[in-house]
Amino acid sequence: MTDRKGQNRRKVLLGGASVVGGICMPAIVSAVAQTKYKVKIINTASNTVQTMQELVKQLGYLDEFGLEVEALNVSDGSKVMASLISGEVDAVMLSGFSQVVPAIEKGARLKIMAGALLKSNSMIYTAKSDVHSVKDLMGKTIGTGAVGSSLHTLVTALLRKNGIEESQVKFLNVGSGTDVFKAVAAGIVDAGPSQVEFQDQAAKLNIKALPDGKFWEQLPEYSDQGSFTADRTIASRRDAIVRLLAAYGKMYRFVCAPGSKEAYIKARVAALGAKADIPGGEALWQFMQDFQPYALNLTLTEARIAVTQKINIEQGVQKTNLPYDRVVDASLARDAVAMLGGPVNHPG
Repeated sequence: MTDRKGQNRRKVLLGGASVVGGICMPAIVSAVAQTKYKVKIINTASNTVQTMQELVKQLGYLDEFGLEVEALNVSDGSKVMASLISGEVDAVMLSGFSQVVPAIEKGARLKIMAGALLKSNSMIYTAKSDVHSVKDLMGKTIGTGAVGSSLHTLVTALLRKNGIEESQVKFLNVGSGTDVFKAVAAGIVDAGPSQVEFQDQAAKLNIKALPDGKFWEQLPEYSDQGSFTADRTIASRRDAIVRLLAAYGKMYRFVCAPGSKEAYIKARVAALGAKADIPGGEALWQFMQDFQPYALNLTLTEARIAVTQKINIEQGVQKTNLPYDRVVDASLARDAVAMLGGPVNHPG
């Protein structure tokens, strides 16, 4: 893919690159670094998420904002939710949040704090010779995460867009997008959603990506990942959580700007070891340059939350549309962006 689409936007973003590079805000940085806040986070276990966790650490942003972070990774969003609700962790930084709103509806004291990956970097893969488009998935077995997870929600929304009801396919919970690709390759499922990083491997394994199965094109209004926490954590550890959001926001600005490729690939190798497919990492990095998918201002708008709720209600996992303020505490993201010197121009 070319990078012409994002070229003009990146020129604008370079205006905020001094924030990314750690050049500005020395007074804030020195003040922040005086105290260490221990924070425990949990995310899903995709290659992309693990790479981003390593990147924010290697760039020194956690230290810069006075943080000592312990990160856990699990196979799917249901385990993320269980750990957060139980109080085992302080926050979730990079995970699908479609399950958060139904949980709030049922009484869970949670809040979405910020956007993360706004545009999905996944597409539908298949090894079946008779599957050429999304419409051909009718009657097939599709690998996703648990019902209500981000992967499951994405697939069902795409199926509905193509006139296919959930009852007309068979879903199999296999875990994260990385797990789904492995299941497609092993013939355990007929098709499933996984990240753009697997395109190179797919070609070698006689697996194809469906041309109308690119979620960032077919469902551009759907927000793939966000950051969320419990109300009790906001009340008791607000300062630590704001600093955590600032560190991640600074990383989003860095990785979506030119010049970040070497650091991103280095972090991928450190995070994944022998599994660190370099061409796959390069494909993900290029995707970030082309489509600017991360929330550079940590914003998750009312319109994006409305889309998530609409899909949830259509799928029967949520009964009513909840007010934005009951679902989102946008003040933490605003405070984090202020620590970065203010917002940058970004289409998301």
